[in-house]
Parts: sequence; structure tokens; C-alpha cells
Amino acid sequence: MKGENARETYSRLAESYDKMFSGGSWGIYDALTWKYITDYLPEQGVILDAGGGTGKWSIQLAREGYTVYLVDVSPEMLSEASEKIEKEGLTDRIFVTEGDITALDFPSDHFDFVLSEGDPVSYCAENHFQAIKELVRVARPGSYIEIGVDNRYMFFMRQSVLHGFGEGETILDKGVAVDKRGTRTYTFTPRVFKEEFDRAGADLVKVVGKPVFLTLGAAYFEDLGERLETDAEFRRKILTYEITLNEEGFGPVGNHLQAIARKR
Repeated sequence: MKGENARETYSRLAESYDKMFSGGSWGIYDALTWKYITDYLPEQGVILDAGGGTGKWSIQLAREGYTVYLVDVSPEMLSEASEKIEKEGLTDRIFVTEGDITALDFPSDHFDFVLSEGDPVSYCAENHFQAIKELVRVARPGSYIEIGVDNRYMFFMRQSVLHGFGEGETILDKGVAVDKRGTRTYTFTPRVFKEEFDRAGADLVKVVGKPVFLTLGAAYFEDLGERLETDAEFRRKILTYEITLNEEGFGPVGNHLQAIARKR
């Protein structure tokens, strides 16, 4: 299965990235992501934002008082991040470096919290487990590792509908797919999370779906995008339903998955 790598994709999309992933349902996605980050953050400490791109989460974490190391494989994405960080006056809290999450240049047991949001582990494709091992390796024992990835169920369904069950079954079996932007990606299930974190030395705590309610119910709403943009009470209700469904165990059917694990 062909597809470009993450460096190629995000070097190409760097200038438009923030605009592409903002507004509408992305506001719900971001609110869910932040809720399940803050639920597991330490009171203080040093955080790794691995594959942190243009710095969305690094900046929010730095505003909360944390020291953050932002690592990404794309120099173009890091250039966008550095400009934003300077404008925010956070250059003393966020340290930006180019690097590969499958070979992190940090000592073991170093960070108080490790984040890898926006699918960078998925974009390691066949090398995804090496990325998980590295993320666990650099975390302190007892600390949390959170990663956001592509959901195998959604790719299986989409490919089966568009191209037939044969191609869908290949994704269901092997996990490798190509996303809408043409990037080669590895898709996850709760079983894969559990097995791979266990092999890496961490215990899976929770799997969150982002979004769940909107993924299952979007077709039933008229003018959904407009309502998400303009109606604050509607957004509040949707976010409440998203959290409720996740806490009831519906997370694995969300469009994307966010896994929380704790290093042993």
C-alpha cells in the first residue's frame, strides 16, 4: 500500500495546518483531547510533546506552567511552532528540536508526562511499535503516556464502503492504510494498544474516542457545522455527550483514538 511519509506530508501542509484542523467538529475534538490530557497531568514537571507539530498542545501546557520539549520530524512545522511560541512569549518554557519519535535523543526515565497527539505514532506506519517503546522509555516510572492515533475500525469501514470488503479486510488484518491526505498510517484498536504498551513496559489505562457522538450521529443533524460554529450551548451539550459516551466505554468507535497508559 503506497502513500507518502509524515515528513513529506507535513512539510507540504505546514503553513495551512492550523487552519485545516480548527473550527467545527475540531473544536469538540480539541476539547476532548485537552480534557483527557489534564485528567492525567502531574501537578508540575517537564513534558515531552512528541510529534508536536505547530505547537498547539505545547503552548497550552506552557501556559499552565509546565516546561515542554517539542519534537517534530518536519522543520517546516517547527518553524510555524517557533513563530507562535515567540509571539506568546513562551521561549523560556518551550524548547523546540527536530527529531524522530522512533529514536528520541533524551535519556530514559526523564519526563513527567509524555504526549504524542495528532497521529504521529500512526504515521510511523510499520515502525509504530518502535515509537511506542521510545515514548515509554523516556517517561518516568509511574508517569502517564498519551498518544493520539488513527482508528482501525473507521478505516476498515470507509475502505470497505468505497472499495469493497477485500481492501477493508486487509486494513482490518494488517492495520496499515493511507489517510485522506495521502499519508501512510498504522491504525490501532484497543487490543493493539494493550498488547503494545504491555510489551513496552506500560499499562493501558483508558481508550478515548474523538469524537464518538458526532461520528455516530452527524448524519442526523442539519447544519451541523454551522451550529458547532455559532451555538455555544449546542457545543456544550455535544461535548457533554462525548464525555458521557467515552466514560460509558464507547470510545473505540470514535473517529480517532487517544490512549492513556502508565509506565510501570
